[in-house]
Amino acid sequence: AFEQLIDYIDDIQTDNLYTAGVQSYASYNLYHDEKFLNKNNPYTIFLMANDYPKAYLMLETKQDVVAYQYLGLCKYRGLGTNRSIEEARNFFEMAISLGSIPAKTYLAQTYLDEEKFKEGFILLKKSEDFVLSSFYLGNCYFNGYGVEEDKDRAERYYHQAMKYGYDEAAYTLGMHFLASDKLDYGIKSSFRLLDQAASKGHERALLFLIQYFYNRDDEKYLDYLVKAALVGNSDVKYHLGYDYLMGINLPKDKSKAYYWLSFAAKENHEQAIKILNDSFCPIEIWE
Repeated sequence: AFEQLIDYIDDIQTDNLYTAGVQSYASYNLYHDEKFLNKNNPYTIFLMANDYPKAYLMLETKQDVVAYQYLGLCKYRGLGTNRSIEEARNFFEMAISLGSIPAKTYLAQTYLDEEKFKEGFILLKKSEDFVLSSFYLGNCYFNGYGVEEDKDRAERYYHQAMKYGYDEAAYTLGMHFLASDKLDYGIKSSFRLLDQAASKGHERALLFLIQYFYNRDDEKYLDYLVKAALVGNSDVKYHLGYDYLMGINLPKDKSKAYYWLSFAAKENHEQAIKILNDSFCPIEIWE
């Protein structure tokens, strides 16, 4: 059903934001839930990152707007094929000719990365309702890339991206506020935004908050440490297990230490494997 819905939206080629949201929701469920995975679907293969070369070859057989977007991304990032900015731009232009708004943002990014800010900014303004465009426009206005620097307008674009659920915008604005001249205002707003990003599993926000609350607030330190471990960072899982084992900022708890170290070890974290072998007897490990 999700595949049929996505195919239908591709066929009608609408720029309606609500329809784009439905497509994103369907795509998320299709590509991130194992029940819906279709191993013969090139978009599934691409997004699950299990075989870029195979995905690229399959995408080449397609002639639709989404295929051109992904082919452009493959060429731009060198995923499953040789990297070529010019070929990436050609694919993005083809997607744009079929009505793709996201492709305008991806094309703009190729210019921003080459510091051709004016060209990038113009493209972003043409697609500013797309979440990534809102974010990049915030960066342009904040740094004066292709436009006169305007911190207030930058903040408005970051907030627009956050309304679409883009946690990178919350993290970026939070870090900007932290460096603000208005120190009291900056700190309050910064931690609210960083916490917002962290609650969605943003790793850099989580790692910053972990480092900040280390030796400052044990309860918040542990809270963010657990959140970071749960989103899949093997280093954080290792440090959480090690802290429980050694009683660093946390009460000593061998069972919790083993719990987190074993998670890290399953992800081939070498130090976690070594500590498990050195600190736990075989019976404890296999139990």
